[in-house]
Amino acid sequence: GATYFFKDKFVYKYDSQNKRVSPGYPRLIKSRFPGAPNKVDAVYFNRNDGQTYFLRGNEYYILNNNETVPQDHPKKLSDKYPGLGVLPKINSFDTALGLHNKMYFFSDKKYFEFTNAISPSIDISSNKSIFKGIPSKFDCVMAEDSKNENSELYFFKGSKIIKFNKGSNKVMPGFPKKITSVFPDSPSNIDGCIKFEGTF
Repeated sequence: GATYFFKDKFVYKYDSQNKRVSPGYPRLIKSRFPGAPNKVDAVYFNRNDGQTYFLRGNEYYILNNNETVPQDHPKKLSDKYPGLGVLPKINSFDTALGLHNKMYFFSDKKYFEFTNAISPSIDISSNKSIFKGIPSKFDCVMAEDSKNENSELYFFKGSKIIKFNKGSNKVMPGFPKKITSVFPDSPSNIDGCIKFEGTF
C-alpha cells in the first residue's frame, strides 16, 4: 500500500493516502531491504513471475516476500534476459521500463527494446524513436498501466515531470510540470518510481 522512491543510497516511503513521506524515512536502501545493493540503477516489478527486481550495473537482485534479498544474489542480468549480449560498463543503463510484453532499457541519449532479443540502440531524439519530445537524459520513467502497450508514461527529469501518451507518441499538453504539483509532498528529484496495484 505504499510507494518507494530511490535517491542515491536512500529510499523514501510515500504514504499515498495521507500524501506525505512516511515517518522514519528516508532510510538507507541496504537497511530497509537487507541484501540489496547500496545504490540501485532501477527497480521494477515483473508481472510474469510476480517478483520485484533491483538492477545495479550488469547485475540484478530479487526481493523475497520477507523484503530481503537471497544470499545467492546478485546474478547476471544477461542470464535473466538472454540475447542481451555483452553489457556496457556499469551505469550505462540508467533506468528500465516494463510495458506490456516488452522491456525498455535507457542509457545516455539512447534506449534498447527487448522482447526475445535486444534491439540495436535507438537514439531518443531520432525519427525512429517512439519517445519523441522526451529529453535525451532523464532520471526514470513509470507507466500508468504497465499491461497496456499504449499506456501513458511519466518521465522524471530533475524537479520536473513529463506525461507522455505512448499511443500517440506525444508529450501531453501542459507538461512538463513540477513533480510536487503531480505528487504532493514527494521528493522533488526522483530516481525511481513504480505503480503497483493502483498505488504509486
